[in-house]
Amino acid sequence: VDAIAFHLHTWAYHPAFPELTHVPCHHLKMFIKTTPVERFKKWTRGLVEAASRHSDWVRGKRDRVDFSPRDASEVAAFLSSEKEKGEGPFGA
Repeated sequence: VDAIAFHLHTWAYHPAFPELTHVPCHHLKMFIKTTPVERFKKWTRGLVEAASRHSDWVRGKRDRVDFSPRDASEVAAFLSSEKEKGEGPFGA
């Protein structure tokens, strides 16, 4: 679970973050249903909720840009100021 959290945090400020979170969050939800350990459920549920909030935030920011995914420099600069400031639901 820590590896998935690290993966999500690594890609948190990329325009494709909403798509990158779909499969990991699906598997985390399955883990929540199957694990009998309550503290794992609580921690994992919090991670899924944070990833969902951050996906919505990135999707909202992404909807307001006017560059295409082919513009590598623009994609690299996407949310760079927010990342430096630690803004967004995931923070720094």
